[in-house]
Amino acid sequence: MTESEFLRQRIVWASTGDAQTPYLAESAGRVLTVRIGDFPEESLYTLLVDGAAVAEFDDWPSVWVRPTGDAANATDTGAEASSQDGASGAESLPFARTNAEARLFLELQPCPHCGERRCEFRSAVVSVGDVLASRYTGVCPRCGRERVYQFRLPDEILPPPADSVRFGGEDPSQLLDPGVWLWYSDTAAGQVPADLFGLDAQSARTARHTLATALAALDEVLKFIPAGQDSVPAAAFTSLDGKAIYDNEPGRFTRLRLTAIRDYYAERLANW
Repeated sequence: MTESEFLRQRIVWASTGDAQTPYLAESAGRVLTVRIGDFPEESLYTLLVDGAAVAEFDDWPSVWVRPTGDAANATDTGAEASSQDGASGAESLPFARTNAEARLFLELQPCPHCGERRCEFRSAVVSVGDVLASRYTGVCPRCGRERVYQFRLPDEILPPPADSVRFGGEDPSQLLDPGVWLWYSDTAAGQVPADLFGLDAQSARTARHTLATALAALDEVLKFIPAGQDSVPAAAFTSLDGKAIYDNEPGRFTRLRLTAIRDYYAERLANW
């Protein structure tokens, strides 16, 4: 297959977690990776096939499918966000239950132009057609491109709790699937010290908040278990990363196991 054929072919990419080579795929038995260049001195993207560079380009091919969360990146440019300022656009906006959930979603999204994940977003409430929406805008610190995301707001705004963490109400998330929520819970829990001994007041508060975050993210996983069932259904995993986590350890998504871990976190938090 020639380089032009790769650029015209529909390819579904997975995330590598590496900022320099953030995308990985396989096609016709060949291993494909996308490397991010030092834009504008270099081309923004380089396609590598089995480790060899075969094409350099600045515009992401329209037939290529980005990994986790990028379906919502339809609002990740100022022009596309503006094009949704109508009734039909409002219906297609992704739904964020709380500011905390929207912020977490943004934290996990790479810049669609250069792959950089760092970005400081400012938020504002705007009208999209007859619907209120939250708009988050920022400038990528690496490539300088503007990033814009818009989310539908819930009918009832949930205020942030005073001494805990809440990502949403009783319904499961529409932004992140249970695999991503469990990964985030594990990540937060891994940053919590074994105890608070020797910590100053600020460090102790940070540790408690981090553990509360791990607990809240685990609650989000449990919301995907239908009433009367014992585990998260496989159909709930809609992202490549989420599916990979589920495929690797499906036993982690049973109600019994999730509840046991959740109760352990809650007990630790109560004793702090």
